[in-house]
Amino acid sequence: MNITILSNRDLASNYALNHLLPALSDHRLCVFLSSHVGKTGNAPQGLRDLKFIEQSLFNQLLSPLLAQPLGQSRHLSQQQSQLLSQHLSQHLSQQQSQEQSQHQSQHQSQDRSQSEHKDQKLTGDGSAARGDVLHSKAIRDKAIRDKAIRDAGGSGKAIKLLSFEALGASLAEPITELNDINTAAGLARLKASEPDLIISIRYGMILKAAAISVPSQGVINLHSGLLPAYRGVMASFWALLNGERQLGTTLHYIEDAGIDTGRVIDTTSLSVNPDQSYLWHVLNLYPSGCELIAATVARLHDNEQIVTHAQPQGGHYYTFPGASDLARFSESGLTLFDGDELVAFLQRYLTPEYAPITR
Repeated sequence: MNITILSNRDLASNYALNHLLPALSDHRLCVFLSSHVGKTGNAPQGLRDLKFIEQSLFNQLLSPLLAQPLGQSRHLSQQQSQLLSQHLSQHLSQQQSQEQSQHQSQHQSQDRSQSEHKDQKLTGDGSAARGDVLHSKAIRDKAIRDKAIRDAGGSGKAIKLLSFEALGASLAEPITELNDINTAAGLARLKASEPDLIISIRYGMILKAAAISVPSQGVINLHSGLLPAYRGVMASFWALLNGERQLGTTLHYIEDAGIDTGRVIDTTSLSVNPDQSYLWHVLNLYPSGCELIAATVARLHDNEQIVTHAQPQGGHYYTFPGASDLARFSESGLTLFDGDELVAFLQRYLTPEYAPITR
């Protein structure tokens, strides 16, 4: 089959393609990337930090490093890893502090005074109890970070990860950007790829009727949320904020310009790990999600009927979180990303064979 894949130039999309492209190697593949999803010009600090991690760090810092000749060392040194982790953690800590301070209510100061008064009754000036709490929290946080490093490979099989450029080297055509897919010029490029099937993963543009009608076997989309409960963007963020115990992906057809409304093919699930960040959960949705795509493509290739079902009524459409949503996320003990987690994950791009960093 001729398959055109629409994805985004970010870390999670790259991770998904590292799983998906090898699974579809028997087919002729063409990959187009969008450069962004939505508008982030006026985004709160937390989303700007996340964009830095998902796009700027990966595309502007890591990818050039991967382009170095193979003879040169690409391994992050212990000191480099620690510095990067420290920088990211400080970056996130500053963001969380800013978000929380913007949304403190007048009652919080009163609650704090009452709490301090209670501590003083128990321990005199309260310093001993607070010291024990801080010490326990430090021990707990270190254990969480160590576990994140050991589990950096996530639920999927540990594979050597490649940049977009390296992935494109195995295709008939290089991976290129396509942001104007609904224009005459964009449609011409899409049609030139002669797709029997289009697969969308994190693509930043909404497909309109002309684009949807191009492939003979339709357009399927892997949405990183369970439908119809979590339509829209950053579904995993909203599911975590809402206290869900299970996250998941939904593979569905795109039948019109509606967002995440098409007939459902199947779903995957991932148990929430409260010790891990939002980004960790997002990344770990894709190994099983890509397996689902590959299985569906195999059935299509064998001319098997794809059984689908319409989405039930209801659900909710989510947009990007605002500052108050990010503050609630932080107050719930959740994080958008974790420096040690990220360093351990990115090491998989830099080592000849995947071996988690140990300390």
